[in-house]
Amino acid sequence: MKNASRGINVTSNVKNKKAAEYFRKLEAGGEISHAYLIEGEDMERSMDFARFAASLVLCEAKSGEKPCGKCGSCVKAANDNHPDITVFASAGGRSSFHISDIREMRSDAYVVANEGVGKVYILSDAQDMTAQAQNAMLKLLEEPPAGVKFFILARRREQLLPTVISRCQIVNLGSSEYDAEIPDEAYDAMTKLLAISGTRFDFFSYFISLRPKRDAALILLGGMRNLAGQLLVLKTAKTKNDGTRDERTDKLLRLGSARFFAAASDELAEAISAAEGNANINALFTALAFALWSAKTEKA
Repeated sequence: MKNASRGINVTSNVKNKKAAEYFRKLEAGGEISHAYLIEGEDMERSMDFARFAASLVLCEAKSGEKPCGKCGSCVKAANDNHPDITVFASAGGRSSFHISDIREMRSDAYVVANEGVGKVYILSDAQDMTAQAQNAMLKLLEEPPAGVKFFILARRREQLLPTVISRCQIVNLGSSEYDAEIPDEAYDAMTKLLAISGTRFDFFSYFISLRPKRDAALILLGGMRNLAGQLLVLKTAKTKNDGTRDERTDKLLRLGSARFFAAASDELAEAISAAEGNANINALFTALAFALWSAKTEKA
């Protein structure tokens, strides 16, 4: 579903500010990529950032900070009428983002920009794209038209096909204060869970013993969910360690399967939602232990 562009609003959220400064440096150096996957549970926040990025890359200012907010491009973007910023979004619900939208975008992308600077396409709620729609987008991501940028917004990267993920740069805006970083406790818990080779009782005993208070539980579960998502991407892309990846990550990649990391990410996301809804932490960790054990022992 095609939507009109609306005004640009970089929120006061710290993570957005950091990402904004990072993008300004990339733009100043001429290093902005053609495709970004913007990951975050708060879609409105992701959309705010995507609109900021669109204004940045199309800003006509010759000097000073961009977006300048004064040039013709910035004014049109802020007034919702920039002809070269196009937003596509799902109709709402899983598999409601169809291949027809991608075909429309693909046809338009090869048409010369109205303003002569470039074009930007924002795909909101991309996790709702059908597999056919995602596959139809691959050619554009592999061989993009000159001057065209794509900002693909998804709540979690693992909800997209690995072939799409591998063709994008990742911008993780997180979803909250406990979802922004991966704490050491998350690495430790994931490693111990995967390394346990005993019975289901051993697995349950360890995981249920982790039951922290609610705030600490949210930090742990958020870290484990982010970690599972990152491991899934690395596992499916089969990327080799270029020397920048730490030993903990490599160990987890050896211990776990892509199937486990995908299932764990989904189960942990549901557990976070339940914890935010004041679910009983003891019961939540018991149910999560069962779900993770099932994912670990499931045969391919």
